[in-house]
Amino acid sequence: PLYRTTNGGASWKPVDAPSAAWSYVGFSDATHGVAIGDFGGGKQQQWRLYYTTDAGRSYHLVSIVP
Repeated sequence: PLYRTTNGGASWKPVDAPSAAWSYVGFSDATHGVAIGDFGGGKQQQWRLYYTTDAGRSYHLVSIVP
């Protein structure tokens, strides 16, 4: 799961995001960010990109069409 802090890391709370092997979480400002995770594992890797616009309270899947 992903967690967020609003007090410099003194405490952490889980956010509304699916469970995955998260490889990257980054923010461009205080409210906008992205997270990339592997939802398959092993040889069945299924990478997905999520975004947040509410400082990490919730994450939304980015639809990527090949």
